[in-house]
Amino acid sequence: MKQNFYLGIILTICLAFFGCKKISGQITYNGAGLEGVKITLSGGASESTSTDKDGKYAFSFDGQNASYTVTPIMNGYTFTPAKTTFQLTSDEKTGVNFAAEYNGQVQASTWAMSYFGQDSPYPKGWLNPVKKQYDYSLPWAVTQTTDKGYIFCGGIRTFEENDAMIMRLDEKGNITKGLSIHGGSGYGELRQSNMLFSIIQTSDGGFLAAGSSNLNDSGNVLYGNNNMWLVKLDSSMNLVWSNAYGIKNYNEKKDYQNDIFLRGFAYSIIEDGQGGYIIGGTQLAKIDYSGALIWSKDVPFGSIKGLTMLSDGTYIAIANSGTTNRIAKISANGDIEWNYAYEVNGLATKLYSVEAVSNSAGESENIIFVGRLTYNELRSSDWLLVCLDLNGQLLWQKTLGGNNYDPNNLIFSDEQAFAIIKSNDGNYIIGGESESFDSELNHDDAVVVKINKQGSILWQKAYHMGNENLTNLSRTESGFVFSGKCFMNGSNNSLIVTCDNNGDIANQGNDITIKSINFNVSIPNGIIVDKNQEILIEDIILQTADTNSISRTLTTERMIH
Repeated sequence: MKQNFYLGIILTICLAFFGCKKISGQITYNGAGLEGVKITLSGGASESTSTDKDGKYAFSFDGQNASYTVTPIMNGYTFTPAKTTFQLTSDEKTGVNFAAEYNGQVQASTWAMSYFGQDSPYPKGWLNPVKKQYDYSLPWAVTQTTDKGYIFCGGIRTFEENDAMIMRLDEKGNITKGLSIHGGSGYGELRQSNMLFSIIQTSDGGFLAAGSSNLNDSGNVLYGNNNMWLVKLDSSMNLVWSNAYGIKNYNEKKDYQNDIFLRGFAYSIIEDGQGGYIIGGTQLAKIDYSGALIWSKDVPFGSIKGLTMLSDGTYIAIANSGTTNRIAKISANGDIEWNYAYEVNGLATKLYSVEAVSNSAGESENIIFVGRLTYNELRSSDWLLVCLDLNGQLLWQKTLGGNNYDPNNLIFSDEQAFAIIKSNDGNYIIGGESESFDSELNHDDAVVVKINKQGSILWQKAYHMGNENLTNLSRTESGFVFSGKCFMNGSNNSLIVTCDNNGDIANQGNDITIKSINFNVSIPNGIIVDKNQEILIEDIILQTADTNSISRTLTTERMIH
């Protein structure tokens, strides 16, 4: 009996010192949880974990009452305290918290550059007295390349031509090769009418751009207004193939009552990892690596403006026609799984971009859309942010807007968000424009806002050069890059700006200023309306034609200084 008594005492002491232990806490950045921070535990045990979407972490292990040290680690951030050491005297220790701060060290590779500006070979402000059209250049999309350079695409208008352009840049923004591309002879006022809206680097090291080309084919394969257009380049920017996709007897598909053409634009490209590319636009299509169609679908609820791929291989698309927005989940074969409309009390809304929200394991869990909410006919609008779960149910929504609104003096607050991407630290970067923070009347600034998964603002900044528009965003190794247009020296110039994770620029120069701003945040009364009964997805046959594209070299750039 006495022996069992002593064994019990020994067991009690062992459990006290060597039982199951728990240590937990949270990492916050600007008051919100910071996901993806590596947490190491040393001392009485050696463990590591990462913070979840709310910035929380926990260790559970068999250990002893001893001294432990918890250390948070994340590139680009410092923590207060840098580490915490404590003596564990019970089975659980909670509240081991840290505050994160971005370290403010701007990457040396960040810069701002304008192109086709002061030294453009084309006349600035040139006005065609007959067609009354100015020359311009406008980039619609930009992405970082595997060699740490950049590539952007868009359009350039000179004299009577609208040409697509693709520009390759090195790490510092210098042009290494630039192409203006003709899609074919056109009809109507412009002899050439071509534009590229999206570009990706493909798995073979080359590039694929998508857009629209105004063709007039004598073979009666493609007819009428613009057609979906894809341009494939190799890694050296040489043309591999160029195809337009359209439908015979195109004019029969015109809605004469509303004067809306139903076909002709490609806005989004995703390489699906299954032998081809998914193209979203006025149709939804899959092509193989040679440009041949695998399948194509007619989308009955407008043009697909935004498309993102989920971790399970399905897609979320945002489509709109006029001010009507449809959000749809699409299978890998192009079939609609569900579709909803987003409405705000009869107000005009337009959603432009979508991004999947992922957990720490990389699995998609929610989706965020961005766009604009217009309040009246006087052009007063705010940024619109909408978050849904993967079943299409509304989780949260908000608008971001400024104060520059005085209709009596013809001052309007025109705010809209065009793009959203996931940032390197697991949060989200949204880009758009605003008229509320420019000292000149009705002038736009490019604006970038960083939010967490719950929609809380982490920082917000305006980029001012003169009168700017932001068109797209893309994640980079050191932060993000955005494309846009700026009016300088009497002409519209292409603008490319690379930033670190905190939105700052190392080689900022004197022509561009960055200022912190303060949007007003409000909650709209948006609702999700089930539209599944209205869906009728049709398989269609798109005709394919080689556009016999001709490329010319462009080599002009100007550093913003």
